[in-house]
Amino acid sequence: MAEWLASNWLSIQAAAIVGSLLFNVTILRMDLRVRRTEVMLSLTESHREIWEQLIERPELSRVLEPDANVHTQPPTPSEKHFVQLVVNHVATVRQAVKEGAYRATRGMDQDIREFLALPIPRIVAGGMLPYQAPDFQEYLHGLMDR
Repeated sequence: MAEWLASNWLSIQAAAIVGSLLFNVTILRMDLRVRRTEVMLSLTESHREIWEQLIERPELSRVLEPDANVHTQPPTPSEKHFVQLVVNHVATVRQAVKEGAYRATRGMDQDIREFLALPIPRIVAGGMLPYQAPDFQEYLHGLMDR
């Protein structure tokens, strides 16, 4: 037996190394799935917390009115804050998508485009553009120009 081990030692080591590499790959894949799930849960929780404000604070309902006149009645500080939270959340989701930690849902861009087409979000988000990262500025411009 000792003679067999001595003559096959390199093969045994190679098999052990390959086996440990395969094990590590499996563990990394599982870890990636868990992390993506954690990111998804965290983003979902943030999304829920932001949008719950519309239910808890009826004075924010004007943000979603397609005929809100921002010239006669500019956005209130609360409305601005709400839109800023939404835009910052979108920036976070976009970064998570870019990093591969989250998969963009079908219709996500259309949903954001429809929100930014509303008068209050459009004016507030437009005012935030200079303070955003260049690639996010481009992304928002692309959504707001269509």
